[in-house]
Amino acid sequence: MGVGKQGLLRAFLGRQDLCEKLSGDEIRLLLLLVVFAEGRKMEGTLSWENVKKYLGVDFRKDQLKRAASTLEEMELARMDYPPREADIVFQLL
Repeated sequence: MGVGKQGLLRAFLGRQDLCEKLSGDEIRLLLLLVVFAEGRKMEGTLSWENVKKYLGVDFRKDQLKRAASTLEEMELARMDYPPREADIVFQLL
């Protein structure tokens, strides 16, 4: 049974070590993924347009890749992003 978005956010906020280790970009990306996650597996897609809309027009692909890499290393999320500006596929872990 899935934890759900509220449980996921509660667990994240309860882990002070994560809040201290993650950068602002990483936290903002994680929260955006939580918002767009669907279903029991907490999977979803995120358009580059929505990345720009919610994380700022100056948010670059290299920032996204760095933040995504850290989230995966910390076993929080996995993201697959195709070349160009196609939709990003993700799963919260």
